[in-house]
Amino acid sequence: MSASRAALYLTTAVGLATACPALAQDVTDTTTTLDGITVSASSQPVKLSETGASVTVLTADELQKSGSPTLAEQLALTPGASFTRNGGLGATTSLRIRGLNGTYIGTRLDGIDITDAAGTTNSYDFGTALTGGLSRVEVLRGSQSALYGANAVAGVVDMTTWRPETEGSSGQVSVEAGSEKTLSSTASAGILGSRGELAFTAGRTVTSGISAVKDGSEDDGFRSSMASLYGRFDATETLSFGANGIWQRSKTDMDGSDPVTWLPADTNDRTEQTLRGGRVFTDFTIGEVSNELAFARTETDRSYIYPDGGYTSDFNSTRNVLDYTGHWAASEAVGLNWGAATSKEAAEGYGNAKTNSVNGELLLKPVDTLDLSLAARNDVHDMFGAKTTGRIAAAWHATPDWTLRASASTGFRAPSLYQLYSPYGDANLKAETSKTFEYGAERSFEGGSVQATVFRTTITNRIDWDYTATSCGSGYGCYNQVEGDTVAKGIELTGTYDLTRNWTLSGNYTYTDASTASGRAVLVPRHTVNLGVDGLVTDRWHLGGSVEYNADIIDSTGPMPDYALFNASVAYDINDKTQAYVRIDNLFDRDYETVRYYSAPGRQLFAGLRARF
Repeated sequence: MSASRAALYLTTAVGLATACPALAQDVTDTTTTLDGITVSASSQPVKLSETGASVTVLTADELQKSGSPTLAEQLALTPGASFTRNGGLGATTSLRIRGLNGTYIGTRLDGIDITDAAGTTNSYDFGTALTGGLSRVEVLRGSQSALYGANAVAGVVDMTTWRPETEGSSGQVSVEAGSEKTLSSTASAGILGSRGELAFTAGRTVTSGISAVKDGSEDDGFRSSMASLYGRFDATETLSFGANGIWQRSKTDMDGSDPVTWLPADTNDRTEQTLRGGRVFTDFTIGEVSNELAFARTETDRSYIYPDGGYTSDFNSTRNVLDYTGHWAASEAVGLNWGAATSKEAAEGYGNAKTNSVNGELLLKPVDTLDLSLAARNDVHDMFGAKTTGRIAAAWHATPDWTLRASASTGFRAPSLYQLYSPYGDANLKAETSKTFEYGAERSFEGGSVQATVFRTTITNRIDWDYTATSCGSGYGCYNQVEGDTVAKGIELTGTYDLTRNWTLSGNYTYTDASTASGRAVLVPRHTVNLGVDGLVTDRWHLGGSVEYNADIIDSTGPMPDYALFNASVAYDINDKTQAYVRIDNLFDRDYETVRYYSAPGRQLFAGLRARF
């Protein structure tokens, strides 16, 4: 698409903002407390009780209470999610939502798309993602391309770094040490005032690790440093400026393969990765319509270093996104969101791709007990043309205790640059498309709630590796369009109950039946159970325990063993701002695998201290 057409998209959207003569909420108001609010399920923050989409929100307190140091482990405790990891901390990690892997998951940090444009599938490796410095994580399930464009077929993971919540200066620090010579620390500091805010976070994690390959003789370590910065200034009551940035550098030792058997084996290989992202934005009001104009850039540099072979493979990518969003609250019962964006991603050696898009969302509340959302989006990719996606979602509050939800949505995934232009790619690949249907019911009662959701996602034109394909001329196979549908369906059950005033029981169960045209999908647990209990023993002593169970898993060679992991923690409030804790992961030292031939951590002990100021 031409630059003039992209400019037309943006100017048309901005023009619409000036033409809407109605009441609007200032978008800068969303920096205040977000309890009971979702920022990912709609183009504007909405109450969790008023969305028909399936979304889980993890607050800073919940992230801290769980104690899991990696984001993948945290997300695997939410309904519908699981992960596989090729070893210990820092190893290659693939998140799955409702049986669909990271290829189909949009991933954002502070409004920046952090998926790797040079990756084979344009996805995000959760292996280096840690929870230190995060204040909020939202998991949005189902096809969400109507809001987020390409790749949001299984859902979206939206993360926010630490922000000050009280006026004046504040901050927090944490330090943890434990098994495998692991040491992790994070510090955040910021200022919140009547005219804006400033927040900074930095963290460092090092570990000697475990052997990535099963029964290996040498450990594979991990080192990671990160920093984030966020600032916003309210120039006037109707005009704000802001900027934020993220940076992470990591080094992970990894095991390769035996040159004869091709099975995983001890090697001296390692991977090094640097992620840099920046975003500048302005929020402004025209008449009584709120708007935001933003530009974001992501740079990912990834290297695989093979000392034994004497060579290095480099993968470098960039992504630039210019986007505009507008919001008009016509009344308490009608809201309209719209936007336009133009993006360009490039991978060194594999070309580039441009996408221009426009989108709109109508929020309706025809009666007090019904909330509706209708969204549509048109993306124009310079390789395969236009794709239009949509979503309709409803939440009906049938009684004060019962809420029924339903949604139907479509999505698409664009071929990655690697799949299009690498020696194994095919420039004639088409976009994958998806349809998601889900229905749910939630029952609230004194001290708790239970919820059930039935879901089904169907993907057509799926792109996969085909060892027999010859279209790319590599001689080893090519990426190809797979005949037939890929289907992921199942049910999610969640619940929470206050056993006493100080003790809470929570849990979820997910049944997932995922299959391709050739058979059952690999590495997807059919049964996933998470149970947790936590509470106060005294005013200062906290206890917590959890169990994670995954069953009925297969890979390409056959069934894999079921496994259950038990975890426990104890914390002591030294004062109202300082807490010491001890955590034991895999309490009974269960030997298990998430990927065949690769190790998983045994029993691990950690102790730490966290404080607020």
